[in-house]
Amino acid sequence: MKVFFRYFKPHLISLAVVMLLLFGQAACDLSLPDYMSDIVNKGITSGDTMYIVKAGFQMMGIAFLSAFCTVIVGLIGARMAAGICRNLRQDVFTRIESFSSAEMEKYSTSSLITRTTNDITQIQQLIVMLIRIVFYAPILGVGGVIHALEKDKSMSWIIALSVGLLLVMIFP
Repeated sequence: MKVFFRYFKPHLISLAVVMLLLFGQAACDLSLPDYMSDIVNKGITSGDTMYIVKAGFQMMGIAFLSAFCTVIVGLIGARMAAGICRNLRQDVFTRIESFSSAEMEKYSTSSLITRTTNDITQIQQLIVMLIRIVFYAPILGVGGVIHALEKDKSMSWIIALSVGLLLVMIFP
């Protein structure tokens, strides 16, 4: 793993930007239910159509901002994964060039090409998934817990129980 992380080093700025965008996306996604509850509590109950329209447009703006963050995270993540895998392919190729004749006889050229292409493509897909899902899920989960606790502290035992059960299921 330590060897693999050195490929991330040139992309630390991109990774930091991605993390900031993921925090922004999570903040946008977590704020939408508040707008929905305000529409129901303030707009529908009082019959204030203008408030409903105004809150609806604000929700659309937040949704577009969240979508923008998602697209930029996907773009930067894909570029970062492609750059990492480009360097990895170059190192694998250099390593294969240093094989002795006996080692080259063990593996056919087509086998080496197929293995390296497939394996590095899988690594590239893993990096993109890591960025888009594995990093985002904990940010959204922690943000959701914080947001719920801000709304009603008396229900914190339900959240603690839920988080505890999730952790037991994820990490047996």
